[in-house]
Amino acid sequence: MKSLNEIFMFNFFKKEIFGLDISDHSVDVAILKEGSPKPILFQYGHTKLEKGIMENGKVLDENLLLKAISKVLKEAWPKPIKTKKFIFSLPASRVFTYFFEIPKEKGINKKNDLSELIYQKAEEIIPTNLKDCYLDYQVSKETEKSQKIFFLAVPKEIVDVYLSVFSKLKLKPVALDLENFSVNRALVPSEIRQKFYILLDIGARTTTLSIFDEGNLIFTSSIFK
Repeated sequence: MKSLNEIFMFNFFKKEIFGLDISDHSVDVAILKEGSPKPILFQYGHTKLEKGIMENGKVLDENLLLKAISKVLKEAWPKPIKTKKFIFSLPASRVFTYFFEIPKEKGINKKNDLSELIYQKAEEIIPTNLKDCYLDYQVSKETEKSQKIFFLAVPKEIVDVYLSVFSKLKLKPVALDLENFSVNRALVPSEIRQKFYILLDIGARTTTLSIFDEGNLIFTSSIFK
């Protein structure tokens, strides 16, 4: 399973890829170009969503969402976004996350063995059938005695509807990212990422608290308004 936090920003800037964020109230798209000291906003688009299209990160009306995404790409500033490749930010409120520690003395060295152990532990905790989810994990921190694991599961019924909309628009997602990671990379300076810090994302319907330690997400929680 590939680490969601490993999106190579160098390739992001070299290739024309746009970022896509869908909330209950709006659709936002952006293309960044490499700049010094910070990336430069090259293209941007925003459109509001009518009530009944999205609810708590779940797509209720595929056709209206499709039209909204098409509209925001065509009306982007300062010119339409024509590239088909993009990175999509998954709503944190729809992602099950779990943090745990695996002692190294268990002798788990092979990747397949580690994945199996992580799956077993997550199955005991996460309140849904993991067979109905897309899964991923990240070794967030490693010491001589243990590995700290960040595990996530996203219901297929949530992701598959998004993928259906993207397919009809002939858009090609190159990565599915978490909002927590997106905000972390976009807003937190590299010198701060070496420390312990908290991000608070206050949206129209959802507030998400994320705690990072040396750039690694160690806790996250979302509250619906």
